[in-house]
Amino acid sequence: LTLAHPPSIASIQQTLGLSATDLSAAIELLRTLGFLRQTKAGGWRRDEPFAKAESPVRSGVIRRFHQTFLRIADRAIEKKSLAERKALTAVFSISKSDLDEARAEIESFTADFVKKYGHKQGGDAVYAIGVQLYELAELGETPDSH
Repeated sequence: LTLAHPPSIASIQQTLGLSATDLSAAIELLRTLGFLRQTKAGGWRRDEPFAKAESPVRSGVIRRFHQTFLRIADRAIEKKSLAERKALTAVFSISKSDLDEARAEIESFTADFVKKYGHKQGGDAVYAIGVQLYELAELGETPDSH
């Protein structure tokens, strides 16, 4: 989405319920990760066009996004107390014919979770939730291989 007149920092703060400090930190994170770059006019521009996460075409932007947040999650496991985070892992067998339905249910859960808990005015923290579904054997990975 490209807007002829992008919203001001103040209006973004108000809409998202973020402090100037939190919004600046979020913009800097997106810049550092390569998702935004500052224009000569002082505005912000995406470096790469929007890519739908469900695209059958492999996307380096999407991979970098998920890899970045997996690294952040790894650091959170090491540095954050159990009261400040939640990590769950389940290993199970599944029929490949159920994968489309399972993927849709994960997407629905995530959307419902963010709708219920996210975007509230006056939030005092920014959290991330990530869910991955992948076949272990195909990757040659098992919990005891590490």
